[in-house]
Amino acid sequence: MYFFQLTQRSVSLLLLRKTKTYKNRLLSTLVSLFCFVFISSPALADRLYGDVMPESDQSMLLSQAIEVLNKKADLGSSLSGKFSGKITQVCQKKGCFMIMHDADYFARVTFENYGFFVPKDIVEMNAVVFGHLSQIERSVRQINHFLEDAGQAPTANSPRKEYSIIASSVLARP
Repeated sequence: MYFFQLTQRSVSLLLLRKTKTYKNRLLSTLVSLFCFVFISSPALADRLYGDVMPESDQSMLLSQAIEVLNKKADLGSSLSGKFSGKITQVCQKKGCFMIMHDADYFARVTFENYGFFVPKDIVEMNAVVFGHLSQIERSVRQINHFLEDAGQAPTANSPRKEYSIIASSVLARP
């Protein structure tokens, strides 16, 4: 008979143990979940789009590359390699182009054979692109098309020269 009798004190001790066990389990589960989310967060890692980025070449700042290209002086000349800068704009329709800035220079980056696109959320990231840099003349129609894709009003009324990179790979860094 005494074996089955529980005193009030023993019942409260059992409940206290269960409560501590549940709290410990809950705490360890929350800590594990936080660590998993933090470590696997894609925003912390470099993002590669397109082909594999060649490792052999050093990247050149976009402003330096444009100055080298300007010394060649003719409109048809181009420069191949890795170029680095900051992404300041991405096509808001499907990610089919981006604008990359460095110092006072910018270039419109399109993707070789429309083989890949970039996400719309990589604005303000640093980037290294591998491709061909050239200066081209854009028609009014092209300029207005790009403005519309960027979510802006089509306001161009004359053609203009701009720097263009046709990229085979893009590495975006947070």
